[in-house]
This record gives sequence, C-alpha cells and structure tokens, in this order.
Amino acid sequence: MKKILLFTCVIFLSLTTELFAQPINLTTTNILATSADLNWDASPCGGNVTLHYKVLWTSWAGTAVNPALSPFPLTGLNSNTSYQWRVKCSGTSNWSSIENFSTGLTGCTDALACNYNSAATIDDGSCTMPGCTNTSAANYDPSAGCDDGSCIIPTIATAFISQPILCYGGFSTNEMQIDVNQTAPATVYSCVVGQLFPNGYFLSYLSTNQTTTTSLNLQGFNPNVDYCIRIVDSAAYYSGNDIGFGGSASGTSTVGVYDEFCSINFSEPAQLVATTSVVASNQCAGDCIAAEDLIISGGTGPFSFSVNGAASINLAAGDSTYSFTGLCAGQYDIVVTDANGCSTSPSTTTFIIAPIASISPTGSVSVFNLNGYNVSCNGANDGSITASASGGTGIFTYSIDGINFQSNALFSGLSA
Repeated sequence: MKKILLFTCVIFLSLTTELFAQPINLTTTNILATSADLNWDASPCGGNVTLHYKVLWTSWAGTAVNPALSPFPLTGLNSNTSYQWRVKCSGTSNWSSIENFSTGLTGCTDALACNYNSAATIDDGSCTMPGCTNTSAANYDPSAGCDDGSCIIPTIATAFISQPILCYGGFSTNEMQIDVNQTAPATVYSCVVGQLFPNGYFLSYLSTNQTTTTSLNLQGFNPNVDYCIRIVDSAAYYSGNDIGFGGSASGTSTVGVYDEFCSINFSEPAQLVATTSVVASNQCAGDCIAAEDLIISGGTGPFSFSVNGAASINLAAGDSTYSFTGLCAGQYDIVVTDANGCSTSPSTTTFIIAPIASISPTGSVSVFNLNGYNVSCNGANDGSITASASGGTGIFTYSIDGINFQSNALFSGLSA
C-alpha cells in the first residue's frame, strides 16, 4: 500500500512541476529599428515553447507564435516603438515574466553632421557632413551637405566714394574705390555695379573685365542713385542671369556671386546760380549812389566772387548775399565760385547801372509889343520866358533865379 501511495505522489509532483514550468532567462538582443532577437532558456519545458508579443499599452491579444525557438528573430516591427513579450511551455497556462524592449529610431547619429538627429538611436548611414558648398570656391566640396563657412572666395573689404561729385553736372569725373580681400591663390572675378530693387532684380550699370586685383577704381556714376557692388564668377553669374548663356533671364539669380556690398550714393550739389536785385538807382548824371544786391543759391559754400575780373571777394561761411553800394553808371560782370571751385552757370552774371544824361536847358522870349524890347513900355512888367529842357530823369522843375523853382515852364510878368 505504501508503494502505491509513493508512486502516486511522484506522478503528481511530476505533473505539477510540468504544469507550472516556464522558460527562464529572457533577454532581448540585436535591437534595431524594425527587428530584435528574443532569447530564453527552454530547458524547464518538456516540449515546445509558445511566444507572445505585443505593442506596449495594448491588450495581450497581440501575436502568438507556436512553436518558437530561441533565439527568435522578430521582424517587421515599427521603429521607435515599445514592445512586450513573454513565453510559456506549450500546453501550459503559466506565462513567464514579461520582457520589455523598444525599437530604435533610424537617422543620422553623428552630432557633427548637417542632418544630425538627436532622437535617432540607430545610424542609417544618411549623415552628410558640412563643408564648402559654393561651386565657385577654391575649396568647393561636392559631398558637403551644408555650408560650414569655410569657402575660400574673394570678398569685398570695403567700397567708398574716392572722388565725389563736386559741381552740378560734373558726375563724369566722380570715382568709387572698391577694395577686395583676395584668396591665395588669387581667384579670378569680375566686378558688377548696379541697382538692386526690392523684388531682388539687379540692374547692371557697369562691369569690369575679369581680374585678380585687390583694388578697383571706377568712374562715371549717375548722381542720387543707390549702387550695389558685386564681385562674381563671370561664367556662373552671367549664365544664371541669361546674359547670352540661356539662363533664367530673371535678373534675380545670385548664382556665382562671391560677395555683395550695398549701397553707395553719389550726391550732387544743386546748380550754382547768381542773381542780382536793384536796391537803389542813381538820380542825376555823374551820381555814384546806386546799390545792387547779389544773391547766390546752390553750390557748396563758402562762396567768393569777382567783379569785372578784379580780385576775388570772399564771403563768410553761411553767407550767400552781398550788397554793392556807391555804384556809378556802368556794366558789372560777376563770376561766383563755390568751395569746390564750381562757377555759376552761365559763368558771368551781369547787371548794368544805366547812365543818366545831363540836363540841357533851352528857352525862348515872348514879346507882346514889337515897339519895345521884350517889355512893352519903360517900367512895364509884361515880359515872359518859356523854358524847355532835355536829358535828366523824370519831371523837370524850372527856376530863373536859381532859388525859386516851379513845375511850369512859363515865366510871365517879367520886367526889364
């Protein structure tokens, strides 16, 4: 009886051990973006193993694999996703503990790369490194994914007005100087000067031949225009702007532009003009009491002027008028010059103080009685004189004694 009982206990323990057995030592290795290897020790199981896996936070409907052999290559997974898996001995209901893992995110993991992805855990070989992306540069790198500022190209150090417009209309002699930072070895370039409009259109005004110089001096710019300066790779630039190469014809392409400097404007002084205004006139022949004002506008002060070729008279800074006084009859030719050496246009401003003719008096005697000499009888006072005059200015007055004057030219009631 004891033997039967012992045998039954052994069978029961054996069945119980088998029913509650489960795989052990679960690990996940070789985790990639869409795959991972699942590992376990199946020695506690008497037969096959069933695998069950799912996405984290979902139900255990998941996916079951039976039979599953360790290591089990799990493929077709979603990248950057968390999973759970477990195993059990086939034919039992006792699952192992749950193992968690997360698939990686593919991308560029090189922090120095242009397209570095800080979230990526698995490098997919897509990294592109920085370098010089300017095709015209001496060190252009065709494999560079982004520009790192290392391009060796000529740049504009500065551009400035080296000779301003001094006189109105004198822009043919103005000058702009452009200094260039050259590369080593020197890079061939062309300089293009023009207007850059708000819509990006560049209207070329002048350009140079190809050169490697570090300093340019260009002349003949129009006044009151905002000029931009470009140094360019001629072939690339003119091709991009359709200058005989079949390019875009837009005038807005910046292909081939090494550097740009904006803007320079040549201001132009207003035209220098001199006018005169009468202040006072001479009244009689031989007078020298006339006065005339000189008024100057435009140009650049301080001003000076000369009269009839005499020595120049300098006006104080800020003064643009001058009063001539004590002028005799005659012609006065004035030439005004400003601080830049510009002269008035026309060059001579003339005013004339007209001469006044001398008064030439004449007269006639009227006799009422031919029996007398101008007076009819001794002691009578019936003589008369009619005066006239020419020359002078304005209305005449007359006097026969130099003291008393009258506007009437007839003097009557005269005695001998």
